[in-house]
This record gives sequence, structure tokens and C-alpha cells, in this order.
Amino acid sequence: MPPLLHLFIDDYRAAARQAAHEHDSLHFSVVLRGGLTETVGRTTEHAGPLSVVVKDAGVRHANAWGADGARLARLSLPKGTMDALVDDPARAVAWRWTREPLVARPFLRLIERRQRGTQAFAADDGDLLDLVAAFTARRTHEPQGAPPVWLSETIDRLRDEWRPELTGAALAHSAHVHPVYLARCVRRWYGRGLGDLLRHERLRHAMHAVANSPTRLSLVAQDCGYADEAHLCRDVRRALGATPGRYRRLLETAGPRTTV
Repeated sequence: MPPLLHLFIDDYRAAARQAAHEHDSLHFSVVLRGGLTETVGRTTEHAGPLSVVVKDAGVRHANAWGADGARLARLSLPKGTMDALVDDPARAVAWRWTREPLVARPFLRLIERRQRGTQAFAADDGDLLDLVAAFTARRTHEPQGAPPVWLSETIDRLRDEWRPELTGAALAHSAHVHPVYLARCVRRWYGRGLGDLLRHERLRHAMHAVANSPTRLSLVAQDCGYADEAHLCRDVRRALGATPGRYRRLLETAGPRTTV
């Protein structure tokens, strides 16, 4: 009989902190609202709405919650590890955050099923298989070595300072390189186009507003540089399989939750 993973909804208080600790269970978590930072060793990840993490049993980590707290959905395999879910132990991931909406997509389907009464999911459940596969798939683009410092700083600037009018040319100018050279380097080291990264940031900022504020969707679309609300809805549906309105309803009706 395949192992069962249980789904919980956890609310975390504003500005709360958790000192370094570890769990004896495998956890998958998705941020539904708010934000946090998580530190493992010398690496710190910043996570907002739709960020997803896998964290194996025994991974020592510390957390700091944002000014507005956070709401997370958490899948837990008691006394289990990632090895129990994969076909090849070499593909098991101990700890990894991703901000790809396509990884959040099967997680949101599991939350919707929880609303209908399902509290636990077998390891061979189709949506759970999709989630595990997203974390264990081999990356199609594996650059040799780390990106140059100037490129890493440019990508950080894109994520930290994104605004609707930000263009690839403006990023290239701030990095003192030609736009075509920047686009070529982005594809080489990040495996996607510069335009894709800009659109991804637009979507990320829009979903942050959808999750963390009651702002009307038409205003969210305007503030994030979409042509109109319909354009925003198409973009979100393509990424998540759900409209922004449906995502907001999911946040409010996710079911019983625990406050930490």
C-alpha cells in the first residue's frame, strides 16, 4: 500500500521567527499568502505567494515570517523521506525552493480536493505524482559553472526592482552591456529568454497583489502592466490552471488551519 501524505493549512503570525530546527517528516509546502525567508546553512531563500518548497526529514532550517505573516499549505509524510516517493534515489531532493507557477499548479488542485473533504493523498495520486515529478525532473538546461557576478546582480535587480515599464534594454544599460548580449547570457545561464523572465516577474507581482490585498482585479492588471483584466486572467489561468478570482476564493475557503 502506498504511503499517505496529509495536507494541512498553517497560518504564521506576523514577524514571527523560528530558530534552527528540523522535522522527522518530509514536507512539501506552498505559500498561499504573505511571505517568509528560510535559511539552510549559508543559503537563504525569500518566498512569496506560489513559492513551493520540498524539505526532507532532517534538514535543519530557520524561518522568519513577513510583516503580514503567512499562510502555507503543507503536505507531510510522517516519518518519511523523499526516497520513499521517487524511482531513483539519485533524483531525491533534500531542500529546494521554486517560484515556477507550473509547480504550484498540482498543489492548488490538491488544496481544492481538500476543500471537498480529502485530507490525505496516496503517494501514487496523480496530482501528487505531478508535484514530485516537478521537483525531481532533470533540468533541460545545465550551464557549466555559476553565472558571472554582473549577471547574477542584474537578475537580482530584475526581481527586486521590477516595475511594468522595466525593459530588457534598461536592464542591459544598468549592467553596461548590449541588450542582445544580456539576452544571450540569460539564455545560457538561466535556460530561458529575457522576455520570459520579465513576464514571469509581472505574473509574480500580480499574484502577490491578488493574494495579499483586496484590490480589484482590474486595478491589479493596470498596476502590473497588463492590457486589461482579461489579459491578467488569461496569463494566470495559463500558468496556474485557475483564474485570479478562483485563487482568492481558494485562499478564503482552504479549510481548517493551524496558527503557529
